[in-house]
Amino acid sequence: MYKISKWKLILIILVFIFTGLYLLPSIPSLYGSIYGYFDLWMQKRIPKPEVQSDKDGDYINIIVASSNLPKGMNFQEASKEIADTLSRRLEKIGYNRNEFQFDNTNPDQIKLKFNNKKSKTELNQILSDMKLYGSIPLPIRPIFPDKPIKLGLDLKGGMHVVLELDMKKAIDAYLDGQAKDIIMANLKNEKVFVKSIEKTVQKSGDSAIIIRPYVEDGSGTDISQRMADVRQKLVSLGFSESSIQDVSKDGPELNISITQDRGINDIIDTIFGGVNPLLITITIPERFQGADRDDYIETALKVLSKLEYFDKPKKMQSLRQKENTVVYSVQLSQESSERLAKENIDTVMKTLENRINKFGVAESSIRRVSGRPRILIEIPEEQNPTQTLAAIKTPGILQFKLVLKNPVTGGHWSGQAGMLEPKPSELPPGSELRYDIDGNWYVLTSEAFLSGSDLKSNSAQVSRGEFGSPEVLMYFTSDGQRKFSEFTGAHVDELTAIMLDEVIQSAPRITEKISSPSARITGSFTDEEASYLAKILRAGAFPAPMKTAEERIVGPTLGAESIRRGQIAFAIGLGLVVIFMLIYYK
Repeated sequence: MYKISKWKLILIILVFIFTGLYLLPSIPSLYGSIYGYFDLWMQKRIPKPEVQSDKDGDYINIIVASSNLPKGMNFQEASKEIADTLSRRLEKIGYNRNEFQFDNTNPDQIKLKFNNKKSKTELNQILSDMKLYGSIPLPIRPIFPDKPIKLGLDLKGGMHVVLELDMKKAIDAYLDGQAKDIIMANLKNEKVFVKSIEKTVQKSGDSAIIIRPYVEDGSGTDISQRMADVRQKLVSLGFSESSIQDVSKDGPELNISITQDRGINDIIDTIFGGVNPLLITITIPERFQGADRDDYIETALKVLSKLEYFDKPKKMQSLRQKENTVVYSVQLSQESSERLAKENIDTVMKTLENRINKFGVAESSIRRVSGRPRILIEIPEEQNPTQTLAAIKTPGILQFKLVLKNPVTGGHWSGQAGMLEPKPSELPPGSELRYDIDGNWYVLTSEAFLSGSDLKSNSAQVSRGEFGSPEVLMYFTSDGQRKFSEFTGAHVDELTAIMLDEVIQSAPRITEKISSPSARITGSFTDEEASYLAKILRAGAFPAPMKTAEERIVGPTLGAESIRRGQIAFAIGLGLVVIFMLIYYK
């Protein structure tokens, strides 16, 4: 009879062993006991939680020694990750988010307390049910695969969502935000004074569009000729002559009232070839004359020439003979626009992964759709589709804006829901009308003085206010703290609106200069709403607007019975093969 060599037998046995190891994470009843639901670094560095007591009763105590954390992680970041994991496990075993809370006010310590007092026996049972630590010895844990096999929507059913990047809005958001900040900072570093950075075409409130049809210096076309040409094209687009006003002051400028379906994208596409250049007005101090003036202008030109994504700057014609300013135009190339789109998609994918992890969604699949600015998200067997869809689709754009003063009364320009609102034509340039979650309205500055980029990553958390109501606490970066301190110092007794995705969450009064590294969002939140808001802020915002191209709930094509039969067939087949090999190759 044929005899198999020992090394072949060992190889066959190893194949079966590793097959079994790869299957283990896919058995839900075994995963917690074998692997544990704490991340590997937590199991290595965090002592097992213990039940302790204080004057308020019994609680679960987790020691998080800052000296024992992974490199680059601080206590605040570690406590957030641990609290997120504990929250997911507690929700999984049947507790709602409003039934427990975390106290991390003491350094190197997190207290898990239940609003409905629990005995020590009950708390120990909760610790056991959460299955935070696995049974595999930690030194050999890294060699064990811990990712379950993803069955997909056809086997388990779930959500199928396709998000698409809005290219025009993505570029617009970049020009309004990051591009302006970079240009301003670079010129400031070279001691060049910037009067303004504006788009050639931009909205003014909700009912008007501003066009600045500058002409390149030395092009052979004068500004009046260019203005007449643009006006003619606007009329051909459907704008009436009466809706177009020449409001030129420091430079050529047209104000267009929007009275029909035509909008800003039609103007950019038809008149400016789909490109909306940035106009950078440089102020030339009077002390610079002759050669010094030329050197100053040359310095500004060199800075603008080195800008990433933008083509070579062009000097524009001036309206005045004696001018203490010079205007340059810079615009994105087609290649740069495509590169920006790719980078935005990469950032959105990373943000989505962060959000899905924060909300404890398992077995998700996030991938780019080839050849299109789209992302496909598949989440099998999702139990809370409403909240998960909201988390996927929410832009998460945080902004801090100033509430303007009423030009008539001098008070804060705001009103309760149902009160008479100012008409769009009554709003001054650079302002906008926005609403809070209760329908109350506020007139704000269009530009934000702080944004989500000024927050420390992963810093937002739920805390308790003076009367025990939930709040969202955020921590600024050093630059964000400086901006917040300067702004609050300059606007004492005024209101600042804290907005998420164009909705005002709160509008607190500035009572004094605030140099604190943190800020709070207060409001009539439930615990679930505050937790949701904190998770969105911790995961980060989309860099540009995304629209939903597809959205559907998919039922399992094969069904649970087919899956069960397949598992049985696999086990029987594997067993028969093993028996045959043992008999034949003995």
